[in-house]
Amino acid sequence: MIFNPADRDLTQLAVQINYCVSCTGCQSQVKHFMQNAVLLVLFSVSIFIGTIFEFPLPGTTIMQTGQTIAVLCAGALLGPLLGAASVGLYLVLGIAGLPVFSEGASGAQVLSGPSGGYLIGFVIAAGAMGLWRNAGLMRTPVTAVPGMLLGHVVILVCGWSWMSVLMGPQAAYENGIAPFYLGSLVKSVLAALLVLAIQRLVPGGRKELSQE
Repeated sequence: MIFNPADRDLTQLAVQINYCVSCTGCQSQVKHFMQNAVLLVLFSVSIFIGTIFEFPLPGTTIMQTGQTIAVLCAGALLGPLLGAASVGLYLVLGIAGLPVFSEGASGAQVLSGPSGGYLIGFVIAAGAMGLWRNAGLMRTPVTAVPGMLLGHVVILVCGWSWMSVLMGPQAAYENGIAPFYLGSLVKSVLAALLVLAIQRLVPGGRKELSQE
């Protein structure tokens, strides 16, 4: 019988694979990865769904969407990294050609248009809400609502900054910030209440959905 060193290598590889499969720690890591992957996709989809639901504010003709609610909830529930990543995935899908942006738009040209600054602001705001959560400030309405307001400010400032390049600061303010004051306030309250409700539904009370 001729001994083949390759057989020993294959045997060792098989033992290592079997150990990894049976290792409790490895199984836990795989489960954690899969959970985060599912959450990443779900919150990306929720941002798209937010573009579908439009509602007018009483006394105004400005239409509001639930998109920023989904963005801020992603950060507040998933944390800074996974929250920002879920928004990043949403942007990638839209740039790749899927009609997930507002009014069914898609493509990289959307980022260079008037709404491009808001989309970039989504990523920053989601990360900021994750940091707000990590600081323990997403546990009561008293601290959660100001956090959501801060998130909307980030989005509006990013949107205004890019619109200023396209049409000038004054026109950008009149078209990109002023019409959304009341809507941002209402949606900040709704987003905060939604986050608090979801945290109470998660097993373990206010335990976060994702541990980064």
